Amino acid sequence: MAVKQVLVVDDDSMVRLLIPALLRERNFEIEQASDGDEALDRIREKTFDVIVLDLIMPRVDGFEVLRHLRSSNPDLLRRTIVLTGFADATPEPIDESEIYKLVRKPFKMKDLAELVVECAEASATGG
Repeated sequence: MAVKQVLVVDDDSMVRLLIPALLRERNFEIEQASDGDEALDRIREKTFDVIVLDLIMPRVDGFEVLRHLRSSNPDLLRRTIVLTGFADATPEPIDESEIYKLVRKPFKMKDLAELVVECAEASATGG
């Protein structure tokens, strides 16, 4: 089985540390970015099977990353799990049909890790 490439984009270091720890036993290679600027650099350099993307971050936020994916890589946009602390509406609308899943905080890290696995499996089968 091929190694799945995952990019975790969040300014919360706990998210960036726990997701790789929870996926350690699986066949995943995890890269991290602490903001959207770093994420865009990595997306330009490498192909990812799954992106876990926080919306609110310093410098370049998740909304900007979503705009970039929408215009340059809609297939990767469909393999993106978006994390948000907004209880209801986000400052910019998120079209949930464009992404894999919208996850509202707080969430259980184990549940998020399972979503990454599901998304990777769906991307492998073209789903």
